[in-house]
Parts: sequence; structure tokens; C-alpha cells
Amino acid sequence: DVTGGGGTTNVNLEVTTDQFTADGTDYQYTLSQTLTDENDIQVYFDGVYQSKTNFSVSGTTLDFGVGNEVESGVEMEIVITKTINSRGWYV
Repeated sequence: DVTGGGGTTNVNLEVTTDQFTADGTDYQYTLSQTLTDENDIQVYFDGVYQSKTNFSVSGTTLDFGVGNEVESGVEMEIVITKTINSRGWYV
């Protein structure tokens, strides 16, 4: 809940984590959730955050681009956060 100024906003989030181990040949990965906004995703390679300029997302596809295959053995963690509803008002 966020409060202040005269109102309350309730936000419910759904958080999903997908994990992959790179094989050195893939540059696209299939996510468990459909995304419409790159801001709903955080990508980590061996625990290090990856800038959103390093990939694109379309539907369930996470794409690093041709020629940008993820190095073999890299542990990838994809954190997907989606707002499932919000209600209230805030001033």
C-alpha cells in the first residue's frame, strides 16, 4: 500500500523467476510469461544485472540478438514482475 496526501493505492504484483544455463549457441530464450513491457523484466548473468540495452523482449521471447549468444555455462536468472491489479486513488 502507498499512502499519503489523502488516498491509498493498493498494488498487487506477481513475481516469476525463470532460470537458464547458457549453452553458448542460443541468443533467444522462451520465458514462462508473456511480456508487453521491458520494464517488467530484470536479467542477471551469474548474479550480475544486465542493462535493458543488451536485450529485447517480445511476447515470451527474450532476445539478445544474432551474434550475441550467451557464453556457455553462464547461469541466467530472469525476474518478471507484473502488476496484476491496482486500485484506489492518490493525491
